Amino acid sequence: MENLNTIYKTPAIFENSSAVVYNWINKIELTATSFKNLLQTWIKRSNDRRALALLSPRLLNDIGLTEHDVMKEIARPFWK
Repeated sequence: MENLNTIYKTPAIFENSSAVVYNWINKIELTATSFKNLLQTWIKRSNDRRALALLSPRLLNDIGLTEHDVMKEIARPFWK
């Protein structure tokens, strides 16, 4: 009597399908994580620049910045 594995052979197209699916899921997870990190970076930059804009000239002097430096920084888009 023939073994079931010899009677029914998985088509070649499906032999590595689970590995392919796993690789795609892994890539999607990495992309989602990268996108989440990018959004967090953009939000942090935006918040930091808002906070910088609220500092008094005295505090800016304490940290070695001028009002011109602050204006230049807060004018930058959040993605840069």
